[in-house]
Amino acid sequence: MTEFDGLLRSLLNDGLQMLKILYGTIAALIILVLSPAAISSVAVADTWGCSAEKCLVVCQNAGGRNCSGYCDKALREKKVSKVCK
Repeated sequence: MTEFDGLLRSLLNDGLQMLKILYGTIAALIILVLSPAAISSVAVADTWGCSAEKCLVVCQNAGGRNCSGYCDKALREKKVSKVCK
């Protein structure tokens, strides 16, 4: 192995380590940004219980789109899972 090969391997290894650190940082930031949104959407979804009308109001107040379709599907799933009768 020549001196150039050793230098090249060293640079590649350092570059890979930096990429790993960069990807880890990006993943951590994504998790931090998305966590509050996911938690609040679950809390909002649970406030309407088994009422389609309440679901529509909560969804629209939360700035949701396609609330009618969302509420129909969510209520149907709650009925299938026996959460609602």
